[in-house]
Amino acid sequence: MRAPSAPAAVVEKSEEAYRDAFRSLFEQSGMCMANLDTGMRVLEANKYFFKQFGRGAADVRGRSFYDFLHPSVRGKFQYQFNRLVEGRNPRFAEHAVARGDKDAVFGGELTGIAVPGRSGRVEGVMVLLQPDEAQRSTMVAGKEKLLSEVDAKILEGVAAGESEAISQAMTFSISSLEYSSGKYLLI
Repeated sequence: MRAPSAPAAVVEKSEEAYRDAFRSLFEQSGMCMANLDTGMRVLEANKYFFKQFGRGAADVRGRSFYDFLHPSVRGKFQYQFNRLVEGRNPRFAEHAVARGDKDAVFGGELTGIAVPGRSGRVEGVMVLLQPDEAQRSTMVAGKEKLLSEVDAKILEGVAAGESEAISQAMTFSISSLEYSSGKYLLI
């Protein structure tokens, strides 16, 4: 025999208390938090998110979340977010590189959580970002480049397995090139 269901008024009051508790966590957690739709557009964000990225609510809402990530990590997170939206993963947590206030680059732990609707299908994504405070002071701020164009081309070539061709074109030995690219990866 099936247990009697709770009266609608009790369920509604319970849902309201849940929303209030969630709102309190969202606003007072100290973490950058944002609610995204399934297209990864920001629906709402908390004051810590606005502060970290140096933007107001009007500039954040409706914007693609990928705009806040460094271009070097966007592909990795598109894959992760797609898995959430498709229901293949309930959550993920990975290190991210983001672009903050005045294009300052910083790292942090990014957690994405699938938010199911009443139907059980994913209707949105909750994003939590905890910046690495120790790392933040060593990252480059402003419009300065992390690498020169030549350095970037060397790293791209090494990543593509073209070390020998690059070393010949730049009159480096392969060992010098590998030493240089290793130095760049420590940045």
